Amino acid sequence: LFSAPPVMRVTLVALAAADPAKPSFPQQWNAMQLSDIQINQGGVPGPDGTSVCCEQNSPQCKIQTAHQADKFHFDFPNNRTRSGDPGQQGSIVSLYGSVMKEAQVSNNNTCISYAVFFLKKIFFCVDKSHLGNIHQHIDNH
Repeated sequence: LFSAPPVMRVTLVALAAADPAKPSFPQQWNAMQLSDIQINQGGVPGPDGTSVCCEQNSPQCKIQTAHQADKFHFDFPNNRTRSGDPGQQGSIVSLYGSVMKEAQVSNNNTCISYAVFFLKKIFFCVDKSHLGNIHQHIDNH
C-alpha cells in the first residue's frame, strides 16, 4: 500500500474536490465571414501557379469565381443573428425563440421577404464510428 504523509493526503483531497473553472462566453459578438469559391470546368493551372486558365483550344472550358465578405452579428439575449451590417441592403436577420422567422431586410430594416422556420431543433454531432464526419440531425417534433 501507498503511505503518504498526512499533509499530502489533505492536498490531494482538496484538489480532487475543487470544481474546474467554467469558461465564460460573450452573449453578444460579431465576426467577419469570408467566402471564396471557384468552379473549374476544364481549366488548367496558369503559369503563375495560383491562377486557373482555359486553354485556347477548349471552347467548353468554363471557370467561375466568387468572393463574399460580410459581418455576422450574434445576439443571444434577444435570440437573433444578423448577416450584414445595419444599413446594408439585403442583410439577413434570423429571429429565434417564439418568432422563428428569417427575413431579408432593406437598408432601413424594412422587411423585403421572410421565411418561417419549420424545424424545432437542429443540432450537429460527430459520428464516433467515422471520426471527423459531421452529421446534421433535424427534429421536426
